[in-house]
Amino acid sequence: MKVRNLGKSGVKVSVVGLGTNRFGSEKTPQSEVNRIIDHALELRINHNDTANADQN
Repeated sequence: MKVRNLGKSGVKVSVVGLGTNRFGSEKTPQSEVNRIIDHALELRINHNDTANADQN
């Protein structure tokens, strides 16, 4: 997984993030959430977007 610097903090962030706003809803059961997160970790994704909505 490619990474980029997060500003000047020295933290490396994956260029691909995981959107998690549907996690915890009836539409996405916990077993599916676990499977998705496990796969993201295997791909070395370390950027998780937990916002309920995006703004322009």
